[in-house]
Amino acid sequence: MRSPRLLTESLHTSTYLLAMLGCLASSLAQGQSPADETFNLLETGTGVELGIGAYHNEYKEHTDTDPDFMHQSGRLYDLQLDAHMTLDNDLFIKAIVRVGDARFDYSGSGTASDHKDRINDVRLLVGKDFFPRPSLAISPYIGLGSRNLSDDARGKTSIGAIGYRRDSQYSYLPIGASIRFQVGNDALINTTLEYDYV
Repeated sequence: MRSPRLLTESLHTSTYLLAMLGCLASSLAQGQSPADETFNLLETGTGVELGIGAYHNEYKEHTDTDPDFMHQSGRLYDLQLDAHMTLDNDLFIKAIVRVGDARFDYSGSGTASDHKDRINDVRLLVGKDFFPRPSLAISPYIGLGSRNLSDDARGKTSIGAIGYRRDSQYSYLPIGASIRFQVGNDALINTTLEYDYV
């Protein structure tokens, strides 16, 4: 029997509600206050942000004869710490640490629901800020990440197959963009779209 080829694609669509602590840290790191004329809340800036995220995640395995050999999808919620620095020409670098908890549904050897996962994620990104409007910033980025996944699939599926627990560690290439909308003088909403190539 031919071993299945892995297709490990994670498509994340996330919305972050950024703590104003991060925005304040950025302004303090630059020696500015939100009242300064030179302060731009939409810039990536230099400082620290703390946020929460919600994602939809997909994982698939397939063989040459069975494109739906295994499929797992579900919800992921996380806490993220983001340290970032602005460079010349609106370029920036970021170091991000993320800890998440997930619930997944499985189909393959039968079906099962509410598998529990734990994810620890570290990545380094480089990108650039664009400002198409005074209240809008778009920041595409690319980088390198490392993720540890603890997948607890213990129990039985709908046809009696026995699940198991596994731990995995892998590197990946994150490609995405952050879109920031300014709300008032000292608040913003940040939406991030990202594709992770494993």
